[in-house]
Amino acid sequence: MSDRYSSPDFNPTRDLAELVERARFTDLSARAVESAKTFLLDTLGCGVAGGTGPKVDALIGAAGGWGDGAQATLWGDARRLPAPQAALANGYQIHALEWDCVHEPAVVHPMATLIPALIAHAERRSAAGRPVSGRDLLLALSLGVEIAAMIGAASKSVMKFFRPATCGGFGVVAGLGSMEGLDAATMMHAFGIQYGQTSGTMQAHVEGSLLLGMQVGFNGRAGLTSIDLAMAGLTGPQQILTGMYGYYKLFETEHDIAGWWPRLGREWQITRVSHKPFPSGRLTHAAVDAIQQARAELDRKST
Repeated sequence: MSDRYSSPDFNPTRDLAELVERARFTDLSARAVESAKTFLLDTLGCGVAGGTGPKVDALIGAAGGWGDGAQATLWGDARRLPAPQAALANGYQIHALEWDCVHEPAVVHPMATLIPALIAHAERRSAAGRPVSGRDLLLALSLGVEIAAMIGAASKSVMKFFRPATCGGFGVVAGLGSMEGLDAATMMHAFGIQYGQTSGTMQAHVEGSLLLGMQVGFNGRAGLTSIDLAMAGLTGPQQILTGMYGYYKLFETEHDIAGWWPRLGREWQITRVSHKPFPSGRLTHAAVDAIQQARAELDRKST
């Protein structure tokens, strides 16, 4: 392990915050830009299709009672909601059909949490006369995936908490911080505030509960509030990953920060995101593929 990563003074969260502060669109590789465009469109498609998912209308109806405002679009729907509620509803729609893309080393669906929050924030900025450029959106998206994937990929323990939600929320904070041009100090507080709101348990997964998709939306909504609060001057804890009660102590029990952190902003993890071949949990895909191959082999033998 590098001396840097074993030093008691090392704070891995600061590396994330400094990357958000310094990164520019021109830092992205051509492949990263192409991947960002591809999975932006892919995720929008998943979200619109997810409007047919279970209890979507019930979720939107409930969220519509949590304050006035028409800041952001509900995908595939004529209604509008305040930005945090739209991020929740659209995040749920993206994951409702289990088609959304995945970063396999991290076991994270980074776009489901990230893109609804980025677009909702871009809409409310535009309404305030501060539109977001396409380049700024793609950079924010790429940084959000970078941070969510890094935190997830560095986790070595068996999942107990739902990483697409927990890691995804930190990705939202990174993307929104980039969009707002925040400095590293403010980003540190935003990450800390997000940590206090981080949620998502695998119990919903094993029971097949609708909470599974809602957890993605919860952390997207939380990311918006974390940025708003940090920009307003509120503070959060600083050592949120490896502190005494940090993410890698409570949510995960082992990590490989030394193996993953040197890649920050170099490999661009957006290029390692992949499409899901089947609309189901990733762990089921090998079994589905094996069944399809077995059926194809039986069909060949019967002809």
